[in-house]
Amino acid sequence: MELTKLSGIYSIKNKLNHKQYIGHSKNITFRWYHHLNNLIESKHPNNKLQEDFNTYGLSAFDFSILELIEGKDNLITKEQEYLNSIDFDSNYNIYNSIKKEKEPDVDEFIDYIESNWLVKDIDNTVSYRIYKDEDKQEIINKAIKCHIFNLSKSHITFNKVMNFMKDTLGYTIESGRFQIKRKKYTYKLIVEFDEDYMEEMKCQQEYIK
Repeated sequence: MELTKLSGIYSIKNKLNHKQYIGHSKNITFRWYHHLNNLIESKHPNNKLQEDFNTYGLSAFDFSILELIEGKDNLITKEQEYLNSIDFDSNYNIYNSIKKEKEPDVDEFIDYIESNWLVKDIDNTVSYRIYKDEDKQEIINKAIKCHIFNLSKSHITFNKVMNFMKDTLGYTIESGRFQIKRKKYTYKLIVEFDEDYMEEMKCQQEYIK
């Protein structure tokens, strides 16, 4: 029997610390099972929610429908209204539904990459390999937070971030493969950063104009 598709706003609430995640979906039932599956397998992209799920367990969380709504635009607008009613930083959501137009904070993004992923010890590159889903998602989330792309979050992929870093910021990124317990992985390695690359690109573009 096919379940009726319910479209609207939902909440995942921690009954112990009262933090909550607010989301929207045109198929809330499917979306809930998707959240649940990722949480149980410890691969949910929302680190804050995943950490508390690991700590408190499934029984500590309530899933509820806040409001049934039709229409994608109405969903996003209504979700934002609910997000505006809570203390955003003290709950589980990572970013707001409606993206506020802001200047890209490229410097913050570069500082993050240099602090976490730029190879500093050429003899110990293993620890800098980017292959885990959670590491890739962390880099994507940082790009979103720094407003690197003027795109909806669903269109920002790991490869798109890597290409931006190579083509616009001046990073040298190597790819490779390795194996752990017979399972093969493809990884990215950020080995170099040319601080003058962006300025050179800007000068070339001005010259072409």
